[in-house]
Amino acid sequence: MKIIPVSPDLIPSVWEHVAKMLDKAVSQSPNLLDIGDVYMGALNKAYVVWVVIDDNKEMVAAIATRKIDYPKSCALAIEFVGGNRMSEWIDLALDTFEKHAKVNGCTTFEGYGRKAWGRVLEKRGWKPAYVTYKKEL
Repeated sequence: MKIIPVSPDLIPSVWEHVAKMLDKAVSQSPNLLDIGDVYMGALNKAYVVWVVIDDNKEMVAAIATRKIDYPKSCALAIEFVGGNRMSEWIDLALDTFEKHAKVNGCTTFEGYGRKAWGRVLEKRGWKPAYVTYKKEL
């Protein structure tokens, strides 16, 4: 398995496949953004889109990350994840993102998702930081 960042100029050529993988995760944030917003963010370098490629050169997953600058530090946020065979690539992805975060001056990881992510991430040293509640107005 390999995980590689997609250069913004190559986003249009892979987007059809990436969008299919990320759409379910993105759709968990209705009224905030949609898959088209992630596309534009990737083109404008707000998101880094990563693809996981297996040994047969098949794309098995896509991930969108974003650097968040806070007043006292910055974080690498893992915002959207989609695909399959996660047990085969999750450790490689997290290691890759950790290196990427450090190179970019980040001191923290953030991840967003459903409660089930806790089972995956706690085994890898992550801890819940807070719970977000939401009410539509």
